[in-house]
Amino acid sequence: MSLQDYVKVLRDRWRIVIVGALVGLAAAGAVAQLRPPQYTATITFMATAHTGNSTTDAYQGSLLSQQRVKSYVELLTSRGVGNEVVEILRLPDSPEDVAKKIKATSTLDTVLIDVSVTDSSASKAAQIAEAVGDAFPSLVGEWEQPLTPNSAPAVAVRLVQPAAEPTSSSLPGLPLVLASGLLAGLVLGVGLAMLLNYLDRSIRSVEQLGRVVDVTSLGSVPFDRKAPRQPIMLTDDPSPRAEAYQSIGSIMQFADSMRSRKVVLMVGSMPGEGATTTLCNVAVALAATGMRVLVVDADLRNPKVADYLGLRSDVGLADVLTKRVPLERAIQRWCDKAHYISVITSGAAQLHPRGILASEQLRLLLEAVAKSYDLVLVDVPPVLTRPDFASVAPLCDAVVLTCRLGRTTSSQVERAAAAIESVSAPLICTVGTMAPPRKQVRYAQQGPAAVTREIFDSESTVAGLDETVPRDREAVRNEVELPNSNPHIRGRAI
Repeated sequence: MSLQDYVKVLRDRWRIVIVGALVGLAAAGAVAQLRPPQYTATITFMATAHTGNSTTDAYQGSLLSQQRVKSYVELLTSRGVGNEVVEILRLPDSPEDVAKKIKATSTLDTVLIDVSVTDSSASKAAQIAEAVGDAFPSLVGEWEQPLTPNSAPAVAVRLVQPAAEPTSSSLPGLPLVLASGLLAGLVLGVGLAMLLNYLDRSIRSVEQLGRVVDVTSLGSVPFDRKAPRQPIMLTDDPSPRAEAYQSIGSIMQFADSMRSRKVVLMVGSMPGEGATTTLCNVAVALAATGMRVLVVDADLRNPKVADYLGLRSDVGLADVLTKRVPLERAIQRWCDKAHYISVITSGAAQLHPRGILASEQLRLLLEAVAKSYDLVLVDVPPVLTRPDFASVAPLCDAVVLTCRLGRTTSSQVERAAAAIESVSAPLICTVGTMAPPRKQVRYAQQGPAAVTREIFDSESTVAGLDETVPRDREAVRNEVELPNSNPHIRGRAI
């Protein structure tokens, strides 16, 4: 991973880093409040060698003392010293526990030994340090006693700095503890973010999507909390989501890969990716540019187009394919100001939807509408949940695969792309949906305009498709209002 990749991971998972920092800070604060006080008393020993008066003897004595100091540092924390302290002070502690409270250090190339004793009681720490100061020189005298009787020890240790009772705790102060906890929390948060990124197999950007499926990307649609309540965006809506749909529509119009492709299937890998919402909004955006757009809801299992657009669902594609109604009777219109899209909803519920979609009638229908519209957008169930797409995809000129960024995994996209290619359908483009929002700077914003949405039955046959212009709005107001399953869309029939 490059530095930019690490920065992107931290930017995407900044909440985890913040939580880690807060946890570390809280833990440090709790430790600082709950820890018992610790006091440290110190003493200092100096080791000296008994040598002659010559310079050579003095030098050799100095070397001997330095060599002995290394051993004394180890002996000061031994059980023997602890046992002497326990006997002197008559402590209830074991020699091992006392020895653990003693720390000894020595600076390189010196004969000084610094001893520190730490205890929760300041007076007890000072008492143990004094006892060590009394006991250790005697122990060294016994250890260094030569075999020759009445001879002086080669090295002696004497106390040069006695113990004093400490007046303040030796533990780090609250600011230092909090800073350490914050730093540890940040390290933990960053590490956890990197671990989750390593374990995360979801696709988080259109760039990553392009590496998984090597086709053109039409862009991405930002996540919008209002989408479930307002799935369809008006063409004059200045929101980032509306602008994203308009951008995708523009790319579909002018991209080389989409030229001469009139029947386009837009499908997701898994449910909940927003494929149907994206299809409807792109259709609205393209219609605003003057294109004649037809939306065909071929999802006969869980249709959503009629609900999103507020259209009738009792007559639609299933009825046309089973020859219960003619095609022109199944086409409705959804209007946004002066622009409209034509829609064929799913129609009546069917027991065997795949068998209906696999009939020759669907191919004939798509061929007929392709001659009369600039673009036909087809909606089907997700690729990896139902096999219905296999009946529809080969009849389309292009397939656009949607991917919910941050949730759909790379393996799901790969399997969906392989399934599309297995039925010889041309996978041309991809679209990322529900992308994490980013701050955007707008050049200008316009206030929302009052928009009347109307539904019209087609008054012309598809063969010539000389579609008439909808009647004026005064006439529409006098018509009977249709039952509407979507409370956010008002529809009227003519």
